[in-house]
Amino acid sequence: MTQLPLLTKRQVASVLAVSGKTVDNYCAAGKLSYIRIPAGKRFDQLELERFLASRKSVSHHEEA
Repeated sequence: MTQLPLLTKRQVASVLAVSGKTVDNYCAAGKLSYIRIPAGKRFDQLELERFLASRKSVSHHEEA
């Protein structure tokens, strides 16, 4: 099993198109998991994909 490189908070913020503070808020609320290392928070790419999948909404609008 190949381990993907961990992402920084800045990289996660870029992927989510939010600020670093918003990433911190997601972490504090338990919505986004992270790994704490001496240099700060790091994020698993697969966990980020799961987070994104859990946030998807389905539109029930019919196309005209």
